[in-house]
Amino acid sequence: MDGYVEPYSAEDILEKRKQSARVQGNWRDEARTDFMFRDGDQWHEEDIAKLEEEGRPAVTFNRIAPIINSVKGSEVNNRQMIRYIPRTQEDNGLNEVLSRSAAFVRDNCDAEDEESDAYEDAITCGMGWTETRVDYDEDPNGKIIIERVPPLQMRWDTSARKKNLIDRRWHLREKWLPITEIKERWGDDVEIGVQDLTFRDETEFEEAHNATDAWKYENDQINKFMDDSADKALIIHFQYKERESYYRVGDQETGRVIEFSESKFKKIKKRIDEMGTPYVKQQRWVYKEKYLVGKNVLEEGEAPVQDWSYMCLTAHREEKTNLFYGVVRAMKDPQRWANKFFCQIMHIFNTNPKGGLIYEKTAIDDSFDIESKWSDSSGIVEVEDGALAAGRIKERTMSNYPASLDKMLNFAIASIRDVSGMNVEMLGMADREQSGILEQERKKAALVILAPLANALRHYRKQQGRMLLKFMAKYIPSNTMVRYLERGQEQYVPFTKDFDVHKYDVIVDTAPSSPNLKSEIWTSMSQMLPQLIQAGVPIPPDILDFSPLPEGISEIWKQYIVDNSANVPQLQQQLQGLQFEANQLKNENQILKTKQQQQMAAMQNKQAIAQMQNQTELQKATMNLTSDDRDRIIEILKLVATQDDSETKNAINLSKIDKELKQKVASSA
Repeated sequence: MDGYVEPYSAEDILEKRKQSARVQGNWRDEARTDFMFRDGDQWHEEDIAKLEEEGRPAVTFNRIAPIINSVKGSEVNNRQMIRYIPRTQEDNGLNEVLSRSAAFVRDNCDAEDEESDAYEDAITCGMGWTETRVDYDEDPNGKIIIERVPPLQMRWDTSARKKNLIDRRWHLREKWLPITEIKERWGDDVEIGVQDLTFRDETEFEEAHNATDAWKYENDQINKFMDDSADKALIIHFQYKERESYYRVGDQETGRVIEFSESKFKKIKKRIDEMGTPYVKQQRWVYKEKYLVGKNVLEEGEAPVQDWSYMCLTAHREEKTNLFYGVVRAMKDPQRWANKFFCQIMHIFNTNPKGGLIYEKTAIDDSFDIESKWSDSSGIVEVEDGALAAGRIKERTMSNYPASLDKMLNFAIASIRDVSGMNVEMLGMADREQSGILEQERKKAALVILAPLANALRHYRKQQGRMLLKFMAKYIPSNTMVRYLERGQEQYVPFTKDFDVHKYDVIVDTAPSSPNLKSEIWTSMSQMLPQLIQAGVPIPPDILDFSPLPEGISEIWKQYIVDNSANVPQLQQQLQGLQFEANQLKNENQILKTKQQQQMAAMQNKQAIAQMQNQTELQKATMNLTSDDRDRIIEILKLVATQDDSETKNAINLSKIDKELKQKVASSA
C-alpha cells in the first residue's frame, strides 16, 4: 500500500513488552502468589526457614481452595450456551443451523471445560484467557479449537480499562518452545538470535532465583535454568488492530453495495467517476498479527479472522492501578494469620512445662534416677532428709495459655469466608438445622455477590459467540454435515457459508445440560404435568431432557414415545371418552347428593316444628303448676339433655310427660 507505515515493528513490539512488564510487574507477582495460595503453598520461604530452624512444622490448612471450587462449581452447574438470532425475517431459519453448528464445534473441542478453567483463573488472579484457533493435526480439513491460556503468558495494552479488555489495541502471548518445533513450523533457516531472559521467570510461572543465595542450594539451579534455555526459544505472538480506510460503492444494476480497499479503489476510481456510480469513504478496524523470535519476524499478516483470537475474561478492576484481581486477594491475609495462629498454639503446647521439677543440688543424690522415676506413677522417689520440709524441691508450673489466642484463630478462619462473600450454605458446610427454603435463599444471597463475575462471563460468551461465527464462516467447508440431537435421535444438517455474520445477534442462554436448570424446570413441570395430562394437552418428549433420570434412560423413553406416537391420537380419544363418562357420573352423583340434602333439610324442618309445638303445649300445661312440679320438669329435661344415645333421647316422649302432669294437676284440684 502506497504511503503505508507499519504501526508495530519488531523493536516496537519488544518495547511494548518491556512497558507492560513495568506496569504489570506487581500484578504478575501477586497473581503468582494467588495461584500458590489456591494450591496450598501459603508460606513465605523466610517463614519456612525460620520455622525449620526452630524445629517447628509449617502447618497449612487450605481453606481457600474449597471456596474457589465452590465458585467454579456454581459456573459448572449453571453452564450457558450461545444462540444466534436473525435481525431480518429473510435470515430466519439459517440461525438454527448456525446455533447447532456452534454447539457442535464447542462440543467437539471440549470448550466448556476449557472455559471453566479460564473462569477459575479469573476468580483466582483476576484474568482468564482462551484462544480460538484452527488445528490441522487431528483433522486435515481443519478443526476449530477453543483452549485455555495461562494468564501469565499474556501481556496486554496497559491503557485498556473496560471489562474483558474490549477496548485494548494490542495483546501478546509469550511462550517458550523447543527450537526443533520452531524450525519444523517456520523452516530450518530460522534465525533464533539472542534470547531475552529478563522476564522468563514470569512466563514460566516459577519463583525468580537470587544469585546471592545460590550457596543455599545443593545443586546449581541458576546453571540448570540457563542450560534449559539452550534448547528453547521465546516466541512472541503479537496481535493488534488498526484503522483502515475503505470505499463502499453502490452497484446500480444489482442494487448491492460492494466494498473496495483503498488501493483497489484508486485503480477503478476514474471509471466509477465516469459512470457516476455513488460511493462513500469509511474506516474500519483491521486485525493483524506477527510472530517474533528475538528481534526476527517469523510470520506476519492478517489475524485468522477479523477479530481477536485471544479472548479475555476479567474479574474486579482496581481503580488506582487499572489492573484486575480475583477473590483470592482478600482471603490471603486471613489465611496467613490462621496458619500462623495455629502454628503458634501448637508451639505453646509443645514448649510448655509438663510436670517438671526445680530442685537444689544437695536435695537429691542421683538426678538421673529422679528423672527416670518422676514420670512413673508407681515409682518411689527418694530425696535427702529435710529437702521437702525446707522447700528445696518444687514442681514446675505451666505458663498461662493466652485466653484470646483461640478466639483470634477462629476470627481469622471465619474472615476467610467473610471477605470472600461466601457463606456456609454456599460451601455445603451448614451444620445447623434449617428449612430447605431458607438454605436456598441463603445460597442465592451468596450468588448475588458473585453476580459481577457472572456478568463478565456472560459478556465473554457473547464476544466468543461473535468470534466463533466468523471462524465457522471462514474455516468450516460448505456442505459439512453438522450433527445434533433431536428428540433422542442424531440428526445431520449441511452447513452453509451463504450468510452474513453481521446479520445475527448473539444471545446467551442457560444450557439444557445445566444441573440447576434441570432441577428447577423439573420441579415446576412435576406440578403442572398432571393438570396438563388431565386437560388433554400433548406433552413433548423433549421434556425428559430435564428429568433427573440418567441420560440413557431418558433417551430410551423419548425414543419409545416417538415410536408409539401413531397410537397417541387413539389413546387420547379413549382418554377423552373415559373423562366424559367420569364427568357424567360425577354430575349424577352431585344431583343425587343434592336431593338427599333437600330431603334431610325438610325432615329437620318438620322435627323443629314438632318440637316447637311440644314446647308450646308444655308451657301452657305448666302455667298452674307449683314450684315443686316445675323443678321436677327441669330435672326431667336435664336428664334428656345428658343422654348420649340419640335413640334414647328419641324414646322419651314429651307428650307422655305432658299428659302425666295434666292428670296430676286435675287430681290436685
